[in-house]
Amino acid sequence: MRIEEKCSKFCWSRSAPITQNGNYYNITGDINGTITIYHNGTILNGQGHSLFFGTNHSAPEVMLNISQTNSVSLSNLIINSTQALFGIHTTYSNNDSFNNITVLSSGISIFATNYTNNMRITNSVFNTTNLFGVPVNAAFGAYLSKYLNPVPTNTTSNFTLKNDSFAANDLLGDVLVVGGNSSVTSSSFNDNNELTSLIVVNNNTVISNNQFKTKGVQATIEASQFSGGPLNNISITGNTIIENQTASDYVGIVSFGSGNVSNNVVTINASKVSASGIFAFGQNTTLSGNTVNITNGGSNSNQLLGIQTTGSNYTVSNNLINLSGGNGIGIGLQAYKNKMNSNKISDNTISISSVQVIGISASVSELGNSAI
Repeated sequence: MRIEEKCSKFCWSRSAPITQNGNYYNITGDINGTITIYHNGTILNGQGHSLFFGTNHSAPEVMLNISQTNSVSLSNLIINSTQALFGIHTTYSNNDSFNNITVLSSGISIFATNYTNNMRITNSVFNTTNLFGVPVNAAFGAYLSKYLNPVPTNTTSNFTLKNDSFAANDLLGDVLVVGGNSSVTSSSFNDNNELTSLIVVNNNTVISNNQFKTKGVQATIEASQFSGGPLNNISITGNTIIENQTASDYVGIVSFGSGNVSNNVVTINASKVSASGIFAFGQNTTLSGNTVNITNGGSNSNQLLGIQTTGSNYTVSNNLINLSGGNGIGIGLQAYKNKMNSNKISDNTISISSVQVIGISASVSELGNSAI
């Protein structure tokens, strides 16, 4: 089944299992083929059926394509895109919603590019075995994130991901959020052997109440610009992270810029060179109410670090840090661009049972900092 560009609305092979009532389209059976939507306001209900591509055909690039089309609603569909690069691709499209979608992918589950705004993905499942689950807005190739130094030139904003489930055994990870004013909430991630589960590279983004179970990743949540610069107004709250470390260096949460990192629980079963709960770089960030538990099962020389701040104007309070084995540092302070001042550290509880024990460490003499 294919929706043709030349059609004024929604066209398909008359033999395809589809019924129509105005802008409403129901899929009544499994479809061996691809779909392209060009009509605004299309509402497509898969009714639990599958879209797939048989091995007797050349593999398509995209299974379901939405191009220069607004307000498309897609629900209750299973997309098997293991033969294709993209499960769903949207471009120059606004106000699209995806609910109860399952994408089985060996490439990219959903790829949103070129000023695609106000996308909402809810109650959906993404199983990815190669690249990315849902990279949002980047020129083709830029989904490889900053590790290949791409710089996306088009912006996507107001991306919402809620109550979704991700499982990845891939190169990079699940979600790349490039546009600002976005949120990833109440979702679950089960990832193995990748770089980062969730990457945020624009301002005003909320990451909250998600569950992460990872193995072999380098970082679970990372918020920083592609260029490595700081972000503004990043909120990372209420997330639960469990990592069984196999990578040499691991960080649970990396936040570069200003914002709020609070009430997260990071549990690391450490076994390699270094393991850190939370890294915060830049300035003007509050880190409070977090719990960091790191247990070292490897060499006694391994480094364990609960919370690290690099820069100025941090508030670090009411955190609970438990470190066991290796060389442990509860809270570390470092200068950023030779500045480290006006940091406030208070009411934290630090428990360390290690070969080397340091409760609070500062890399330069403190200027205007307070520790209580």
